[in-house]
Amino acid sequence: VRETAAIVALETVRDVGCGRSKEKRTDRSMHWSFILGRFVTLVCIFFLGGLSNTLTNTDVGYYASQPAASGDEISAEIKLERLIAKRQEFRMRHLLQIENYRNGTALMIGISITNYGASDHEGTTLCEAIGKSVGNEKKVPEAACKRGSNWDEASLGKQRSDPWPRGRSRRTVTKVLGYFHMIAWEYHDFPVHGPLEKTHWTMPEILSVVLMRHPMSRMLSAPGVRSLGDYDDGEWVKFLAMKRNDNLSLRTLAPDKRCCDGADTPSHFLSSAKKLLEHFTYVLDAGCLEEGMERLAEDLGIRINPTGAKLRTYHDADALLEEEINNPERYRELLQKNVPDIELYEW
Repeated sequence: VRETAAIVALETVRDVGCGRSKEKRTDRSMHWSFILGRFVTLVCIFFLGGLSNTLTNTDVGYYASQPAASGDEISAEIKLERLIAKRQEFRMRHLLQIENYRNGTALMIGISITNYGASDHEGTTLCEAIGKSVGNEKKVPEAACKRGSNWDEASLGKQRSDPWPRGRSRRTVTKVLGYFHMIAWEYHDFPVHGPLEKTHWTMPEILSVVLMRHPMSRMLSAPGVRSLGDYDDGEWVKFLAMKRNDNLSLRTLAPDKRCCDGADTPSHFLSSAKKLLEHFTYVLDAGCLEEGMERLAEDLGIRINPTGAKLRTYHDADALLEEEINNPERYRELLQKNVPDIELYEW
């Protein structure tokens, strides 16, 4: 069982990254992989319950952080064993979340990161296609899966309270599931109510989908952004200093609001954000969102609701919005400032 679980963990990818995934599937048929995953989940469910009570968000990277038996050097074999063990644990948790969603006992939460004033195209598309999937059209909040007239304020609250604290995540999920199968959270900065990592993302009753977009694509397509060469020197200084142009995704996923500081952002923020991404059930790339949603629908056993939303997709970071990049020097300056965010996206 352990060997089978390790194979599933290493061969099945849940990060749809426009062909840039670090892990490759050896079998393109998700149906067969999912059946195998269910078998592993059922066999291992007797100790998964124990894991959910003893392992917390701070345990991410546990295996990779343990000291070697002797000396400071860790052998490649030990590193591989720890990687397999960690991915095995997360894969089993994610398979259980998928299984629970399919039988109606897990809530889907979509997470998107956008610039101030920008339309949440990716989040809206996810809501329209997946949230309002065939048969679920009325089972999401009306306003892009976020709020709306069908949001029962008396029961669910008038104000946003996300991300939910770990201690009340299960209670809140149970309440929301009485109304919806999916909700969405959109962020323009570090969350007002605390870090995203405080929510119990690995609990069996939450299936999470986070949308990632190349930082340069997001910045250059923001409302009001002109061609880089059209800014005079003073305007360019102000543009670079804008908070939205300083590692926005990394700051949103960071463990505290002290992030970020351009290329000089402390490395522990990037490490923490990577660990948080491992907790999410799915990570979809806006550059190939249609492909990602098709895979998601296949896994979850739902039929996508055709949507009229049009997305600008980017498969090559070097070809982003060419009409906006008429000053290569300024483009490189903006890119250099967001190197940590780009590393997170590519990771």
